[in-house]
Amino acid sequence: MYPVFLRISCMADTEFWRRIFENMARSIFPRFIYMKETESSLVISYYHEKNGFLYSINRHAHSDSDISILYKDIKNLLSSNIGIYCVSDMINMKTKIETWASVKKRCVKNYLILDYVTNNKEVTNNKEVTNNKEVTNVILSSFSPKKARKIANKVNIALVFKTIDTSEIIMANGHIKNLPKV
Repeated sequence: MYPVFLRISCMADTEFWRRIFENMARSIFPRFIYMKETESSLVISYYHEKNGFLYSINRHAHSDSDISILYKDIKNLLSSNIGIYCVSDMINMKTKIETWASVKKRCVKNYLILDYVTNNKEVTNNKEVTNNKEVTNVILSSFSPKKARKIANKVNIALVFKTIDTSEIIMANGHIKNLPKV
């Protein structure tokens, strides 16, 4: 057990990285990552083919600023050397996503579709009769998680069977702005 990684996991900005560091605290490391213990430090080592690194962590008590530096350093090492990224990291790297065709990874496409569905509102028209007059109220509400997932699945199926043309998906600032009706 490595308690320093538990403290680092508290600094994580996403659930993905929190789980990576919690697993490392329990000696479950990403592929090709090894931990070596010495009297004064912990050494994280990575070697695969021609790439590799050694990162030493002092065993003595760490302040919060030391923990945040360790988090940034280790996250950067894992991302740049091994290619471990969460979906939001991939999107942040590709902030210049201008067209749907420029998105290559399926997980990024799924994330963008779910982001679009969960951030949009459902329009419901309620018709009420008051004083012999019909009044239409437009209600905007968020999709329920089940309905959002169902809509995202419909969009993915429509994309697979090419019933939605990819040129109809309008993107701006790395987010989907408009999807055709499915």
